[in-house]
Amino acid sequence: DLPTGKMIGGGHEREGLYFLSIPVDVAASSVPSKPSPFQWHLRLGHPSVPKLRRMFPDIPASESFLCDVCQLGKHTRSSFPS
Repeated sequence: DLPTGKMIGGGHEREGLYFLSIPVDVAASSVPSKPSPFQWHLRLGHPSVPKLRRMFPDIPASESFLCDVCQLGKHTRSSFPS
């Protein structure tokens, strides 16, 4: 840390690249889960619900969600006065 002069990490340089030595604590558990339709919507580039249903027929007909990014994409911008 430059302001305090305290060493906050270490590493080495090889061929112009710096590699940091970071201790890794491995403590994780994996629980398989089925992605939600909204997660698929985000992963696949924001397709509409009907297109998601075509790809995944098991999505319930009542399924709907509100995506902030999709809502912003539908907005229009006023033109500037010339």
